[in-house]
Amino acid sequence: MIIYTAIYGGFDKLIEQPDIGVKYVCYTDDPNLKSDCWGIRYEPLPYDPILSAKYWKLITPFEESIWIDGNIEVRSGFVTALTKRVDKIGFYPHPRRHTIREEIKVLQRSGRAEDSHHQYTCYLKEGFVDNRLYNGGIIVRFGKHLVFGKAWLDEVVRWTYRDQVSLPYVLWKTQTSMSKINLQMYAGNLHTFHPHGTK
Repeated sequence: MIIYTAIYGGFDKLIEQPDIGVKYVCYTDDPNLKSDCWGIRYEPLPYDPILSAKYWKLITPFEESIWIDGNIEVRSGFVTALTKRVDKIGFYPHPRRHTIREEIKVLQRSGRAEDSHHQYTCYLKEGFVDNRLYNGGIIVRFGKHLVFGKAWLDEVVRWTYRDQVSLPYVLWKTQTSMSKINLQMYAGNLHTFHPHGTK
């Protein structure tokens, strides 16, 4: 199992992780980035920094992997607790909201909605039922799931970089079977979320 992340444009500081018997890989556009635990892979991409990082998040290069956002620090027991709850691909349910509609309302209040209302309308016209929302900060995968990943990337490029908005739709559209990681995302003892750009 590989735990991987991506840091482009200096958005986050790379967090050193504990030795829990896995390989860590970080993709970056910083040729000077160094780490004691992460294997650094210098991979400039022809996108802006946000989309470059999301590229690796949405399309994994590994057969067995756990994606973590750049602000997450894992702890002992993290891999075992998550992988035993996932068959093929797994996500945490969103801890605060339950539908895309609720997510868009939050984005609108913060001025980050972009074209998400039109996006949402198009999803409903296709027959999508808005009754679930997941957090994309941690993704467990057994297999690459390239059809799903490429479809997710297409939606992010087409509409908004807020990948949680398109995630339930893409799971439905590609008929991807997924597992819910029913653990405490923010209050548990398996990982810590740091403010972006810190640590």
